Amino acid sequence: MSSFTLGSLGAIANKNDKATQWHNGKLLNFTLDPANFTAGSTLVIDDTYHVMGGIVSKGLHDVTIQLDGTLFFSDLVEEWPRNENGHVLECLQFRNAANLNIISSLGGGSPEKMGVLQGNGQEWWWWPFFGYLKHHEDRPRLLRIDRGTDIYIKHILLLDSPYWTTKLTGIDGLEIDGCGISARRTRLKGHNLVDLSAFNTDGFDISGHNVYVHDCNCYAQDDCFTVKDNYDGRSTNMLFENNNASGMAMVIGSIGGSHIHNITFRNFYVQNTFKGIYTKFRGGTGKMTNITFENIVMDSPEQFPIWIGPAQQADNPDPCYANPCSLCWPDDPAAVCFPIEESKMENITLRNIEINNPKMSLGVIMGSNDNPTKNFIFDNVVVNKCGVKPQASIEEAFPLLPMDIHDDYVLYSFLIVGAGVALALLIFYCIPIYCCVKRQCCKCWQNKRMLKTGACFAFLLAIFSPVIWWMSAIGEDKMDNGTFLECSGVSNAIATGKTTPVPHCFEDKTDVDQSEFDSFEFCEINKHWAPIIIAVASASTIGWCYRKARIEEATMRAVSEGSDDPRGSLMDQESAPHDEKL
Repeated sequence: MSSFTLGSLGAIANKNDKATQWHNGKLLNFTLDPANFTAGSTLVIDDTYHVMGGIVSKGLHDVTIQLDGTLFFSDLVEEWPRNENGHVLECLQFRNAANLNIISSLGGGSPEKMGVLQGNGQEWWWWPFFGYLKHHEDRPRLLRIDRGTDIYIKHILLLDSPYWTTKLTGIDGLEIDGCGISARRTRLKGHNLVDLSAFNTDGFDISGHNVYVHDCNCYAQDDCFTVKDNYDGRSTNMLFENNNASGMAMVIGSIGGSHIHNITFRNFYVQNTFKGIYTKFRGGTGKMTNITFENIVMDSPEQFPIWIGPAQQADNPDPCYANPCSLCWPDDPAAVCFPIEESKMENITLRNIEINNPKMSLGVIMGSNDNPTKNFIFDNVVVNKCGVKPQASIEEAFPLLPMDIHDDYVLYSFLIVGAGVALALLIFYCIPIYCCVKRQCCKCWQNKRMLKTGACFAFLLAIFSPVIWWMSAIGEDKMDNGTFLECSGVSNAIATGKTTPVPHCFEDKTDVDQSEFDSFEFCEINKHWAPIIIAVASASTIGWCYRKARIEEATMRAVSEGSDDPRGSLMDQESAPHDEKL
């Protein structure tokens, strides 16, 4: 066996300029050619190398890539290599590889002890939301392996992929051990709109047979641990266990015509995820059989903890396009969600699932009434009340991922928006009120207590109107975190053990008294936080405006009467008997 380092072949370390990126990229392309990287060899990458993407290797076998440093892919978006159709090439791609090991010898367990593939995704995500309008889905994946056999990936950290982090397709024999994926734009916990602007940053997207993914962390803005359609029409025999996730955590799909069989997700911790358990069909005659989710804890899921049914996606310039289920459903009353008529699901089991502090409805189960889901079991699927169990910190939940997140485009966006809001408040609110109250340049303002109070209320209403609209648009059903928004199209569906609550389309064979379950005990404040905040803020501001107006009136009256203590005059008025005031 032979071992050699990338530096010994002439790669330039720790230097980041255009010439270096192209030089290192071409050298890596040359090195990963099977004619140069022969069976039994080990390539050691033990430093930081800035490289241009478009690295493609075909037919490697019986080799090891030991990544003990960092491959940092180029930020030169406009110069990224493209294929004959004009689409960008992947960052790193292997085709028809066999007995390929991509590992680190640093030991794993923390970000500092892992080899790093850094995708520089911020340059592709660009300004929040505008980046997607600019690049759409023509962005490179960080790691792609097509039609491989016996692939082993260990202790690799994949950061900030421009698009899907991995696409591992047509693989027979795959193990991923102790790896991490992170695609975040802010340090905030959860998936806010700014983080979600890193669209389509899937985690482990896998199709094939005989797959084992374990002891990994994934924090993405889309699917995390995902089973996909395969070239041969089947993806079978996969086990995902001892993993932590946030995004769309445990996913099968979206499936078209493939048969997905014997898939198990086991021993997961899921925190602040958008969706937790997510099986989805996009159409066609696909089939899912013998699917098991067991021993899973979900803390504070932000949308639906459980979604079984059609894919909620657009793949269209219209984000509310139903393909087959609209992303705007059920928020928009005009949006629709179509069940998949021809697809089939059989032998689906959810066992020992614990859902803590759900922010919205428990989920959606939507099969076809003409082709119902068969043999569906909920065994000990339990929803816990707010605060019943403490939630792990994000550092504890994702020990393999870095917590120091820095995105210049996000920082600049916040600065610009903040400056714009401050300027608008100054021009349209602060200056007019100052002029009217202090400079007496608005005659209509003087002695008009109700006008001042009304102006304050109108200002508050303008600020909070988007929140009010959002709360009224989504409706109570979606926000009822003690029940399922939809449950239909199932046959022979039963709930056993301590399952609480039982979906209304399931047969109740539990050993608990369901009448004791009160959905309104579950985080009621989550439904009504916006109206409460608006009411408190409005009352406080209106009260302040009213008090201010009374003091100003008392001041003017005191001045006209020659009093030296206008505030005392107001207090005297307020304490005087009613008939004296009259």
